[in-house]
Amino acid sequence: MLGEDELMAILAGGAEAGPPAASPFASLDPEADPATLKAAIEALPWGELDVDRDLPVLRAILEVHERRQGGPSDAHRAATARLRPRAELVHAHGHDVEVEWADLSPDGRFLATGSWVGDDYDRGGVLQIWDVHAGRCVNKLRIRGGVGWPDYGGCVQWRPDGRRVGLAFDTNGVGSFDPFGKSGEPDSCAYITDGWSRPPSWVWSPSGREVYIACWGPKMALGAIVPLIGRSPVPRWCVSAEPSDPKDPNSEPGRELLGGLSWSDPSRIVGFAASDQLYAIDTETRGIAWEAKAHPPVSFPPIGAIFAMQPAGLVFYEVTSGLPTLKVPMHVGGESYAWTRDGVRVATIVQPGNKFGAEPGVFVYERGDYLCSPDTPAIPEGARLGASWSPDGERLAISFGERVQIWSIGQEAKLLHEFTTSASSLEYGDGVLVAWGPFGLAFLREDDGALLGAFEPAIEAEGESPLEIDGTDHGERWAWNPAFPVDRQRVAAALPEGVVIGPPDEAADAAAIDRRIAWVIDRKWAWPWRWGEIQVWEDAEAAAADPAAPTAFKRQFAKKSRGKASAAKGKGKGKVKDEPEAAAAGGAKAKARGRVSWPPSGGSLDAIAELFKEGVMALGDGYHSQDYRRKYAVRTMGLGDFARAAAAIDGEDGWGAWIEPWFSAYTRGEVALTALDDRIAAAPPLDDDQREVLRRWLREGEALLKK
Repeated sequence: MLGEDELMAILAGGAEAGPPAASPFASLDPEADPATLKAAIEALPWGELDVDRDLPVLRAILEVHERRQGGPSDAHRAATARLRPRAELVHAHGHDVEVEWADLSPDGRFLATGSWVGDDYDRGGVLQIWDVHAGRCVNKLRIRGGVGWPDYGGCVQWRPDGRRVGLAFDTNGVGSFDPFGKSGEPDSCAYITDGWSRPPSWVWSPSGREVYIACWGPKMALGAIVPLIGRSPVPRWCVSAEPSDPKDPNSEPGRELLGGLSWSDPSRIVGFAASDQLYAIDTETRGIAWEAKAHPPVSFPPIGAIFAMQPAGLVFYEVTSGLPTLKVPMHVGGESYAWTRDGVRVATIVQPGNKFGAEPGVFVYERGDYLCSPDTPAIPEGARLGASWSPDGERLAISFGERVQIWSIGQEAKLLHEFTTSASSLEYGDGVLVAWGPFGLAFLREDDGALLGAFEPAIEAEGESPLEIDGTDHGERWAWNPAFPVDRQRVAAALPEGVVIGPPDEAADAAAIDRRIAWVIDRKWAWPWRWGEIQVWEDAEAAAADPAAPTAFKRQFAKKSRGKASAAKGKGKGKVKDEPEAAAAGGAKAKARGRVSWPPSGGSLDAIAELFKEGVMALGDGYHSQDYRRKYAVRTMGLGDFARAAAAIDGEDGWGAWIEPWFSAYTRGEVALTALDDRIAAAPPLDDDQREVLRRWLREGEALLKK
């Protein structure tokens, strides 16, 4: 049976994916000298570039080459030049408030972080997606009503296939979001709590087609299974909780709603409540499959048919029946567990000073059988142990105090790497450790702990934005303000087109800026800024001379320089016309204005289109702004300006994401028809690339209408 994404791909003209082809970029030799590698890069089949397949391979090769050369070479610049036309320059500072939730994708390649609303509720919260290998943010999405709710867990969860992120959002909704999309609106969402003032507990099904939401339903139903497809998913309510006193229908419910949810086995939804209730719901009948007493800590794997708890020591239980398996190691003192992604292995963490007096350490079990225990040194007083598995389940990161050890786990545990960090918690991504601590968020290379990227959310630097003039922050014109804090004192700016402006009145520090920004391709993959031709402009006025600067930026910030030049010119001549001479000059100008040709001087179509664009953007994100944006795209296409129409449709050159999918679909279809049949005679003929863009718009429009 086809899943949602596979079906949509076929409807849009694609086909079912076969086995992944090998990347032609993999043949590059990172040990080659820069000139040889540059020539090899330029000879690659760039017209056949598959970003998901080829970019990680190319990036890894150039990382090795950079280490060998001691810095970027001409090979890096050659590759960047090829990628730059489809890349945007991005910084990571999207979260307005502290990050409350984070979740790694199943393959460990991407991290999702979510934050609640700030002082301005209407701005919503923020979902950010990070390329873990690069340690850089690749997408920022505004989420209506904010992500989650303070002190409520499980608000951000990747779908099991890693193609969507599920969020508890907008107080009590649960929705599915495209992590690499342009819009912060959900593909599908469910509001079934009848107006709760907090988010419900919820969990994805193993197939990723449904979620279970733990909230009271009709007749005290114990939650519902909801297919997260379409605009109005219909809940399938579970069995009633029944009153605790059968003789009193108004008595308290006999069962509490589940928390600590797991849907690791397709046939069972399992969880526990604060009162030590533990029960499972049969996903077919939606009735109670079994119930028992919870013996904390209770822990479930991401997928799998067993779970763990400690009635008097460690015992593994069957998810389907709730009965103990034959795996009863009875190891005491375990306070928490870390499961591998496939649920085959689990590490039991025994903290120093536990109430059982058990020896502290990390003890690994495989399918319920004891496997090994890494020989960690003595734990410093007051320190706590932490453990996290690599995505493939072959390596285990153990943290204690300020030390981190990476162990290979087999029949024996073998120490691979060790380094220090001040992280308070760690998660193991794809070759990278995601660290949280007093520094905020950091990405550390697994083999040596080298810092790949760091981010401190919700900080406000003392310095002034380089995009601020006379108290007005012109960076607010973008969907995401290009200004970002370099540190707690300095502010720089990175325009999506690639223009970088240093902090006002400060030395331009390219290395410090490089740690905060990256080229981003398809809102998914990060590419180091330092690998291209880098230029840090001293201020916005100087940056207006950059060929990459957008027209609106040049118009805004060139005014300042023109005013200065005009004043200087007047001072140099030191001459003022007498009144008769001025009157004669004025009369000559008046006569000239009577012989105006079209377009008039100073009123080029490009300037008019830019003025129209600025006016539409100033309207905000309401109905009228969406409608005028549609009209702008249609009119510019009709006048033969394909690039301007494309930017308005695809959300580029300062345009934000479409808020209303209907307008987005309508505009794509109308502009495509205009391009084919209603352009002015002087418009240049469409080339093959432009015709392919039209076909893409029609496919995207059809997919949007299906929402």
